[in-house]
Amino acid sequence: MKKRYSLLVIGTVIMALGVTLAVKGGYGCDPLSMVWEGLTIRFPISLGIANLIVSSIFIVMTLFVDKKQISIGTIINPLVMSISTDLFMQIIRPFSIEGLQMMQSILGVFIMAIGVGIYTSSDLGKGAYDAIVFGTAHRFNKKLFFVRSLFDLLSLVIGLTMNAHFGIATIMAVLFVGKIIQFSNEFMIKRIFCEVDRINMKLD
Repeated sequence: MKKRYSLLVIGTVIMALGVTLAVKGGYGCDPLSMVWEGLTIRFPISLGIANLIVSSIFIVMTLFVDKKQISIGTIINPLVMSISTDLFMQIIRPFSIEGLQMMQSILGVFIMAIGVGIYTSSDLGKGAYDAIVFGTAHRFNKKLFFVRSLFDLLSLVIGLTMNAHFGIATIMAVLFVGKIIQFSNEFMIKRIFCEVDRINMKLD
């Protein structure tokens, strides 16, 4: 159980790091982070607080779609994400060279996706956004990649209406984040079950 909580927290912190790198790079970020960024542009709030507001909305939505997706992790994730994001936003600075700024945003998007895959593998309940994504995919028997891409596109539109930054990193997120999340999620689950099997064999 301790390992699962560790995966949840570590994955969330990695996700927060990725989001911060993407936002600080200035070449766009994943669509959900665009919504957060848009809220910080429209209202005097931090990126972390914007995350908590949006997460609350998604949690309510998930209650109607597939409440089984909500667990302790659904509460822990936004809290850790909010604190970690605001902390990283204070520490991390963008590169002074334009080309490196672009790479920073792209790298941030991929790091974020890996973090999501790690914390969802903890099986302690997904973050609010991923809960509604996974819940929708399960409820309507659709592939995770397809549902994630759909929600990302909707978030993209909302972010753009609030003047959030759009760039190459945003395009990369829409195209590849879903697959990276699925890969890292399945990879971590296999590692967990393999270790559990080895422990059981020793006990036998």
